[in-house]
Amino acid sequence: MSADRLNEIVRLVTAGAAAGDESRFDDALGAFLDAYAASHPDAPWRGPLAEVYAEALCQKRLLTGEGGPEAGDPGALSVVFAMLHEATLDPLLLDQAIVRARVAVDVAGEGTEFRVHCLANLSRMAHRRHELTGDPGSLAEALDAARRALDAMPGSARLRHDYAVMLRSAHLRDGAVETLEESRALLEGVVADVPDEPLYLMSWATALMDRGGLADLEAAARAAEKAVAGADPADPRLAAYLNVAGAALFELGKAASDVPKLHRALEYGRACVAVTPHGAPERAAHLSNLAAHLGALADPELLREAVVTLQEASGLLPGGHPARAGCLARMTECLFALYDQTGEARLLDEAAATGREAVALLPEGSPVLGAVLNTLSVVLRAKHEFAEAVELARRAVAQPGDEPGLVVRLDSLRHCLSRYDDALGGDAEVRREIVEVARRTVRLSPGHARRLSSLSWALLQVGDLDEAVETGRRAAALSTDAEIAFRAGCALLGRETEADAREAVDILDRGARDEGSAPQHRIEACRALAYAHAGLGDHAAALGAMDRAVALFPAVASWRLAQAGRTRALGRHDGLASEAAAAALDAGDPGRALTYLEQSRVLLLGEALLMRSDLRDLDPADAAEFLRLRDLLTAETEERPGHLPLLDSSGERLRLSRAFDDHVARIRRDHPGFLAPPSVDRLLAQAAEGPIVLVSASVWRGDALIVTPGGVRHVPLPDLAHDRALAWARGLDADSAPGNPFLLALLAWLWDVVAGPVLAALDPAPGSRLWWCPVGTLASLPLHAAGRHLDGGPCVADRVVSSYTATVQALGHSRTRRPGGGGALIVSVPEADGLPPLPGTVRELEKVAGHLERAGIAVGTPSRAAAILTAMPASSVVHVAAHAATDAEPWNGGIELAGERLTVGEIARLDLSGAGLAYLSACETGATRLGLADEAVHLAGAFQVAGYAQVVGSLWQVKDRIAAKVADQVYGAALPGLDRIPYALHAAVERMRERYPASPALWAAFTHHGR
Repeated sequence: MSADRLNEIVRLVTAGAAAGDESRFDDALGAFLDAYAASHPDAPWRGPLAEVYAEALCQKRLLTGEGGPEAGDPGALSVVFAMLHEATLDPLLLDQAIVRARVAVDVAGEGTEFRVHCLANLSRMAHRRHELTGDPGSLAEALDAARRALDAMPGSARLRHDYAVMLRSAHLRDGAVETLEESRALLEGVVADVPDEPLYLMSWATALMDRGGLADLEAAARAAEKAVAGADPADPRLAAYLNVAGAALFELGKAASDVPKLHRALEYGRACVAVTPHGAPERAAHLSNLAAHLGALADPELLREAVVTLQEASGLLPGGHPARAGCLARMTECLFALYDQTGEARLLDEAAATGREAVALLPEGSPVLGAVLNTLSVVLRAKHEFAEAVELARRAVAQPGDEPGLVVRLDSLRHCLSRYDDALGGDAEVRREIVEVARRTVRLSPGHARRLSSLSWALLQVGDLDEAVETGRRAAALSTDAEIAFRAGCALLGRETEADAREAVDILDRGARDEGSAPQHRIEACRALAYAHAGLGDHAAALGAMDRAVALFPAVASWRLAQAGRTRALGRHDGLASEAAAAALDAGDPGRALTYLEQSRVLLLGEALLMRSDLRDLDPADAAEFLRLRDLLTAETEERPGHLPLLDSSGERLRLSRAFDDHVARIRRDHPGFLAPPSVDRLLAQAAEGPIVLVSASVWRGDALIVTPGGVRHVPLPDLAHDRALAWARGLDADSAPGNPFLLALLAWLWDVVAGPVLAALDPAPGSRLWWCPVGTLASLPLHAAGRHLDGGPCVADRVVSSYTATVQALGHSRTRRPGGGGALIVSVPEADGLPPLPGTVRELEKVAGHLERAGIAVGTPSRAAAILTAMPASSVVHVAAHAATDAEPWNGGIELAGERLTVGEIARLDLSGAGLAYLSACETGATRLGLADEAVHLAGAFQVAGYAQVVGSLWQVKDRIAAKVADQVYGAALPGLDRIPYALHAAVERMRERYPASPALWAAFTHHGR
């Protein structure tokens, strides 16, 4: 700004003063604000200009009758500079206000009321500076001035209020409980004396929230809403009142699991941000609080809005700002909650990055560091970075804080250690630490049944059976919760006495029947109960317990196809199907065993197919309510950052459980088959084109069920041991290209213990079709290639043409699909980032395209994921020649393209009509990850869900030149139609076997799935 412009503003002020003209003062003030807003922060004339503005404001106050000391009085100038700071948000002006306030205190007469006002003025300005900068010296000055003012005028409600607010700030820095109590006592007296002042009500509500009990939170919400209702719309503190009202309802809603109050909190949060000016220092804090309200409702769209809101807030807070760490910590929570809802892996990475930055910004000993460390440890635990997660959880536990917070962090440390122990395969030192952490948690909350139960479980893992039993008994006496009953029952069963087994039956039965327990825990209790009954020789009772477990299984995980939490929940019940079938066979009921295997496996595939049939037939409102109740009912109860446990009581879960059952009953009045278990007759009908053989191995026994149109035939497999099958599966899973000696031994074992006995019982005609339906860990083993190949002995391929199906019902679904007349897609990726080249895919593309074009099928060759997904609905054939990738989260595995991945989850979401064949000439497209063995979460399964009636896949990595030759021969023999695909694949693989009989790694991986 030029000197002339500065002189012009001075002239306007002088003229206004001389004439006593208010409008001229307004012109001068407006000219100042325009010039100041357009100026550079380092301009040398900003100080003189501010002085002119201060003088102008003082003159105007005298002119308009507002009164006050003389214009040049330092106290008046201090107030004016503070007003100027509020108008411009310039921190230098606040510094000038404080300097003048100090001078005013020094020159004011001792014992005068004016001096008290000057002290109060200084305390408020210094406190404001502390709020903006976090400067401890400013807080100390504010407290000193406020204390001196209050000593001089102890009856003043405003002075008591201001001192109480500053004491709370001191507590937030040092955590001293006595400081907080003094603040509360002062505010309680202020509100009693002046019950309707919005400012006092707001501060009292904040103090009540600090105390945190349910009655305090209810009182805080009443006080805050009263403050908002009584505030003048023009009150500059309105945004603060709205912010506190939102915070009070938010805390009350969380504590009482009251969703309507959480929605009201969100309304206040939105209103608060709407009235907070852009550029206001409080805007970042208000945005952060709004994000908390958005995140509490656990809705993916609201969580995304919360993340965007926090991104704006963090952009307003520079690296050294004291509030930045808190903002980033909240963003970490929201990102993690959004990941938990959607399974998007990138969100987990972002949460880890923001959490690490938040931790780095907080000094050791900060009152919030423990909570932020705990959040980051949970995020890293989800990323399977267990060692670092454990170290952060240990640091969180070591931080100062109240007992409730410490108990939460100890629980989190125990979870981290347990997952770390699982990853290590069982570590004695880690398990001892788990016991010590659990003991410490119990000491802090001795009557807490769930924490006693956790200690019992930890003791069981280290072999302290007697103490595990006694601790488990104490927990079970306090609660009938199914998880607590399961742990106590396992401890009792571990002692292997009849008396303990009978006591375990009583405890487990109570837990299994507890409708207020989570479905996943009731299933665990039912399985243990069946085991206990079987051990006592009561097979009918064991079957009854398994009935309950299998009936609960469809409700075990919320209905979101790609959610990581679903796969974790399902993995927890690995082996249920095999155990249930074994119980039915022990009771002499092979038909029941068949229906068990259908109901309690491949839930993800089955539900995806259900979404394309049963739910689509429902009224949209009925379908939406079904999904809402199911997701709420199956919500996890474990404490997690950013995730509000809406079901924090068994009573609430019981209410939802009954509402869910009532809703299903209403649906079944119009749709009798909805969610109904399949009838045996309906399953037998699927064997009309060839027998279906279900093979299972549980810890109880090994068996095959041969399904034919005439009935279910049971073939006991006494040499099929679960542990041995698991060892073979792990050996195959450990190497993407298994060695021939390993495979030859595996194929011989499969012939001896499974395929040989089954084919001997079945005696099929040579070349007839047979569908294998392996259960659990057997799903990753090559049953179709079983045989004594090394010595030229018998083998499956000499007897039947093998196909696979995940379940009998899935095979029925594939037979309802009829290929349309669409074209074909060839996805060929000879080179993908970071992976070995596949030169054979170029030759494969040429050969396959030639066969398709000669058959009159138009060929497209998209290379990007979006283009492939767009083209698939019009394509009856999809051929993939590329690398396939697996992932710790199986829905994120998929086809490796150039710089991106087409995932299992993206393919499975499609619902295609007219899809015929998906030929996946890529590695491990039909292999299920161990730990999720009862689910078809792989590329072959995804294409089946999308609508492809037939899928060709592989169980491990195959040389690309071999894959190209097999594909060439399959298409050459099968086209122009697709009905000959299984025979063509069988013939092509047989030619490879004849050429390389001692090298099953080259030919035994190829599999056919579907009709």
